[in-house]
Amino acid sequence: AGGLIAGSATPAFTLMAVLMVVVGLVLLVACANVANLLLARAAGRQKEIAIRLAMGAGRRQLIRQLLIESFMLALAGAGVGFLLAAGAARSISNFRLPLPFPVVFDFNVDMRVAIFTLGLCVVTALLFGLVPALRASRPDLVGALKDGPALFGRVGRSGLRNTLVVVQVALSLVLLTTAGLFLRSLGNASSIDIGFKPDNILIMTVDPKLHNYPHDKTVQFLTQLHDRVTALPGVRSVSFVGVVPLSIGATSDNFDVEANKDHPKQTVNANVNNVGSGYFSTMGIPMLRGRDFNLQTDDQHVAIINETTAANLFPGQDPIGRRMSQDKESYTVIGVTRNSKSRTIGEKPTDAVFVFLNAAPEKANSFFGTTIMVKTFVNPRGLARTVREQIAALDPNMAVFNMETMQEHVDKSLLLPRISALLLGIFGAVGLTLAAIGLYGVMSYSVRRRTREIGIRMALGAKPGVVLRMVLRQGLVLTGVGLGVGLVIALVIGRFTASVLYGTSGTDPLTFAVVSVVLLATAAAAILVPAFRAAHVEPTTALRYE
Repeated sequence: AGGLIAGSATPAFTLMAVLMVVVGLVLLVACANVANLLLARAAGRQKEIAIRLAMGAGRRQLIRQLLIESFMLALAGAGVGFLLAAGAARSISNFRLPLPFPVVFDFNVDMRVAIFTLGLCVVTALLFGLVPALRASRPDLVGALKDGPALFGRVGRSGLRNTLVVVQVALSLVLLTTAGLFLRSLGNASSIDIGFKPDNILIMTVDPKLHNYPHDKTVQFLTQLHDRVTALPGVRSVSFVGVVPLSIGATSDNFDVEANKDHPKQTVNANVNNVGSGYFSTMGIPMLRGRDFNLQTDDQHVAIINETTAANLFPGQDPIGRRMSQDKESYTVIGVTRNSKSRTIGEKPTDAVFVFLNAAPEKANSFFGTTIMVKTFVNPRGLARTVREQIAALDPNMAVFNMETMQEHVDKSLLLPRISALLLGIFGAVGLTLAAIGLYGVMSYSVRRRTREIGIRMALGAKPGVVLRMVLRQGLVLTGVGLGVGLVIALVIGRFTASVLYGTSGTDPLTFAVVSVVLLATAAAAILVPAFRAAHVEPTTALRYE
C-alpha cells in the first residue's frame, strides 16, 4: 500500500491543485466580465442615478440597491451552476481508477456544497459589485442631468474597464495554455511505447491466500490452472503476475551488488514484481539476454532484471550469472529484458526486478492476489467464461475479480489524462468565450460613447478605414497587454504542471504560440464587429446622438 501511495499521491495532488487553480481562474474571468458589464450598465444609468440623487436619495441607498442587483445576478448564476454541478458530479462518480481494488468516487451535491456555493455567491457579489456600485453612485450630476456625453478616453472613466479586459485576456491565456498542454500530453500519452503488447490478453485475479492455502497447495493450484487453461482451444500462452503493469501501485526495494577489484558497490531502488514462467512472451516483452523462468529447475533465488537495472547495477559487465542482494535475500540474475512501464504510462525508464512467482507464490508482494494472463489467438473476451469455469473446477469457492482484457486495462490508465484534458479544455473554452464577450462589450461601449466624436471625425473627412483602424488598434492594445501578462503567469503554472504531463514540457513553445494566435484571432473577431459599426456611422446621425 505504501508503494501505491508513493506512486500516485504526488501526481494526483499536483493534478488536483492544477484543477483548483483553473477553477479559480474561470471564476475570476467570469467575475471580471460581470464587473465590466456592471460598469457599462452603471454608465448607461447615470441620468437615472443623478435624478435619484437630485431628489434626495442617499448614496448608501443607491449602493445598497446596486449591490442587491449584483447579488441577484450572482445568485441566478450560482443556481444554474449548482444544477450543472449536480449533473457533472454524477458523471464523475462513474470514474474508475485502473486499480486492482474498487475505489468509489462518491460526489454528492449536498447541503455543505449549497452553503459553500451561497457563500461564494455573496463574496463575489460584494467584491465585484462594490466598485461598480461606488462609481455609479458618484456621477457628474450637472453633466448627467444635461445628457452630457462621458468621454471614454478619460482615464478615470475607462481605466478600470480597460484593466478588467486586460485581466480577462491574461487569465484566458493561462486557461487556454494549460488546456493546450494537457491536450498535447494526452496525444503523447496515446503514442508512448509502453514496452509490451496488450492485444489479445485476458486477465483475471484470484487470491489463494484468502483461503489460507499453504505453499504446496498454492503451487499445485497455479500449476493445474496453468495446464488446464493452456489446453483450451484458442489459447497461445498462459502466465501469472503479482501486480499488473500500469496499475499505479507497485512495491519497490533496494538491490545492491558487492564491490570487487574492478567495480565499486552499486545500489538501485527498483520496482519488484512476482511473475510466472512465460510472462515475458505472453506480454510481448523481448528477452534481451539470458532465459525465462523454468518451473522445474528454478527456485525463489533467481531473478530477471530490465535493461535499466542491468546498466545501473552491472555497468560494462555481463549480468547473467551475477548475484545481487535484497536485504537478507540473494538472487542470481538469469535474464535481462527490455524496459517496460511498471506503474504509469508517463514514468521514465525505471529499474525493475522480476522474481519467480511459482517458486513461492505465498510470498508474492502483491496485496491483491495473483493475476492470470491468457494470451489468445481469438477475441480474449470469448474465453472469459471458459477460464472461470476452469478456476471453479479446481476450487468452487475461489473468488474471481478484476476480469478484463489487457487492452481495456491500458485504456483505463489513460482515463485520468483524458478527463484532465476534457475538463481543462472546457474551462479554456469558457475562458476564451468570456474574454471575447468582455472585449466585445468594452469596444461596443467605446463606440457608443464616442459616436459623436466619430461623427465629427467623419464630417471633417475621416475615411471609414481610419475609424476602423482607430477602434481596432484600441482593442488590440488591450489584448496585447493581456497576452504579455498572461504569458508570464502561464509560464509559472506550466512549470508547476510539468510533473503530470506526458512527453511535453510545461513551457512548450508550440502550445504557447498556438494559444496566443488563437486568442489574438478571437479578440480581433470580437473587436471587428463594433469597429465595423463605428466605421459605417452616418455623420448626420452621429452628430445628433445623445
